Amino acid sequence: MVGLQLNCPFDRAIAATESVLARHGFEVTYTFDLCQALHALGMSCSCPHHGAEECTCNYVVLAVHAPGEPQRSQRILLHGHGDSTWLSLPAPVSDQGQPPEPGVDPRLVRALAVVLGETDRPLA
Repeated sequence: MVGLQLNCPFDRAIAATESVLARHGFEVTYTFDLCQALHALGMSCSCPHHGAEECTCNYVVLAVHAPGEPQRSQRILLHGHGDSTWLSLPAPVSDQGQPPEPGVDPRLVRALAVVLGETDRPLA
């Protein structure tokens, strides 16, 4: 699993991730959003990671693939709290019920390196 710590709040990290992936030709689909799920259920929860009475973490799962290659979909996990966001890229999975091709798409790794660079700069 590839993991990066982005030194910026979640909102900035997710916006940079979506923007960079789009510029690199990837299609992005939200497959899970913790805040939306809790809101839809009318729930809140205490935070097991930070001890807060109400969890202020953000957590999303993105499905990402190059145009015309949905069978090579890869997941990106973003977990944000405070001024930090952690981005993880678990092993690829296939949405078509077939074994995925081994390894992470090198184009995606290059795009994530750009995300790291863009989130490490101060806002203008």
